[in-house]
Amino acid sequence: MRPHCNLITIGYDMDQTLSLRRAITALNRSGNAFCAWSGLDQEILVDPETARSASALLDSADAIFCHGLPDCRSAGLLAGLLSNRPDVPVIPVACSPEVVLLSARWGCFFTEALAPDSTESDDLCTLARLLRALHHPSPYNLETALRLLVWQLRPGSILEPPLPVAYPQIGFWHPDRGLHADWRAFQRARTSRFPATPSARILLLCHRSQIIGENDAHLRAAITALEARGIDVVPLFGDEYSFLNPDFLAGILSANLVVDASGQTPATFRNKAPATRCPVSLQWGDNPPVIVACINEVTGAIVPDHALVEHAAQEICHTLFRRRKSGSRKLLTFPHASGQ
Repeated sequence: MRPHCNLITIGYDMDQTLSLRRAITALNRSGNAFCAWSGLDQEILVDPETARSASALLDSADAIFCHGLPDCRSAGLLAGLLSNRPDVPVIPVACSPEVVLLSARWGCFFTEALAPDSTESDDLCTLARLLRALHHPSPYNLETALRLLVWQLRPGSILEPPLPVAYPQIGFWHPDRGLHADWRAFQRARTSRFPATPSARILLLCHRSQIIGENDAHLRAAITALEARGIDVVPLFGDEYSFLNPDFLAGILSANLVVDASGQTPATFRNKAPATRCPVSLQWGDNPPVIVACINEVTGAIVPDHALVEHAAQEICHTLFRRRKSGSRKLLTFPHASGQ
């Protein structure tokens, strides 16, 4: 019988579970281990009826990943729900330090009865690798996290998992060039098929979670459509906080147009207005968002509509043409750029 792990997640939304779903599928298909997974939302922390219905499921957990607990009160409510299982590891993800201190339980990572060939420092190293994998949630890293759980829960049942990959928090990405934290390295990674003298350069703002989570089909389609029109597309990934930071946006490169594909427009956050998350839209200038894809409601995968992508690419070209015709040839300049 394969070594197994019964995983419960709390607070993961559809976008965040896509990578986890892919990781679990890859692990279970490998034949080396098996992970059973059930997802719960944070309603169990505030609704007594939902909590009662989930109690048996929580009691059966080998480990719990808890995403985005909002405050210390939520951490206390979670601790109450798990009072019957003081041994189960609870791993908080994307939480404040105060919430981590109140909600985290390291369980099998720090036990009084260590295996004969194990030490507490081994447990600490394994935990550090697990936390790194969860902090950089690509399908590969999440599969590594699951293997680390099985390796720790069932000592000797599988080979030691590889190290997780640390991805930059902000940087540049291209389907043909990979991820780069440095602008010069990104430039060196250009493919030979790219035009030597592009008609224009576009800075494409992308959300990091879609890049490392490999939920980027709409971005790949948009890049292909724009490059087919001779446009130099520079996809810049980060999150809403990095896009808000003028010091971050300054000093990167020069561009004729900034196209937001993150669903988190800098203007929206600057004005502190409620943000409408549009992970399947493109937006530029004063134009309203242009839908280019839809979300699979079962898996959370973003599925591009190629006709809509082509329409958006053509509209972007029209915007560039109108700017050029009006005499606005000046690039959007980020003054500290080097090696442009």
